[in-house]
Amino acid sequence: MSRVMLVVPEFSEGGVERHVLNLANGLCGLGCWVTVVSAGGALASGLSGAVRRIELPVHKKNLLSIVSCARRLSEEAVGGGIQIVHAHSRVPAWIGWLVRRFTGIKLVCTAHSRYSLNWGLWPLRRADGVICVSRAVRDHLYDWLPGRNAVDVIHNPAPDRVIPWVGSGGRVKRLLYLGRLTPKKGPMVLIEALGSVGGDGWILDVVGDGPYSPELQGRSRALGIGDRVIFHGHRDDAAEWISRCDLFLFPSLDEGMGLSLSEALLAGAPVLASNLAAVREITNCRGLIAPGEKSAWASRIEDFLWQPPEDGGLEITVKLPSGREMAEMVLNFYNGLLS
Repeated sequence: MSRVMLVVPEFSEGGVERHVLNLANGLCGLGCWVTVVSAGGALASGLSGAVRRIELPVHKKNLLSIVSCARRLSEEAVGGGIQIVHAHSRVPAWIGWLVRRFTGIKLVCTAHSRYSLNWGLWPLRRADGVICVSRAVRDHLYDWLPGRNAVDVIHNPAPDRVIPWVGSGGRVKRLLYLGRLTPKKGPMVLIEALGSVGGDGWILDVVGDGPYSPELQGRSRALGIGDRVIFHGHRDDAAEWISRCDLFLFPSLDEGMGLSLSEALLAGAPVLASNLAAVREITNCRGLIAPGEKSAWASRIEDFLWQPPEDGGLEITVKLPSGREMAEMVLNFYNGLLS
């Protein structure tokens, strides 16, 4: 039985947080002793009762805070017999590297994104092992990773619950953006594109929250489409939204894996998506749009509104692991480092 400490910045909405939620519960189901360290958040309520939780400011990009958290977690790790500290995101990676220095406990990092290539990635190179959520992430970070035998690619799991797509059934087409509201995810591309889409035959449902929300709402009003862009905030019923939309939009400017995209494709929803390496890795690549090209997005959305395609759209082409299968692969990775 492995004893593992998972460190994630926060437990609010986001693909990294949902990944850690699945992993923590999956490892518990396999008999592991799991501690999750985060700054807290609503998703923490989904953790198994068997998971030990520690709240610390592991999201703060502050040297004193990083060192303080590392010292506290070093004490917790030694006292709890932890064998693996598993960091998710860059600040936790620095904390995990210090814990490794203080205690000798092995460090694993999961790279969830195509991070900027700078010295902020130094802990990844010094980790005992690195898991990448896609080949696109691995290839991008290649020069910052440890030896080849200490690196693995494990895709994010398929969602536990998928509702087959049925559409809205209405005359007005419901377009859906589902994800965190940050510049990197590209929601402003959609707002700007829709500002030039004529007619009144559409509504954009924005499901998600984040620091970009006020700016997006302001821009929608300025473009005169504020009444047709509806911000719903964070919701726990993503599968229902995907099932009832008429078109799922994935305008990300860069991506490690794309959890919401996978959910939409598995449900069978019509999808327009950015042409990114991580998207090409898991799909048939049909109809992908250059990221950030507002005019191209506007044109493709207008095409859909006038004449929705009957078939031949974007489809998923890989078998994603279940939550349990992902946990099994991660546990095997741990065991390889510990043997």
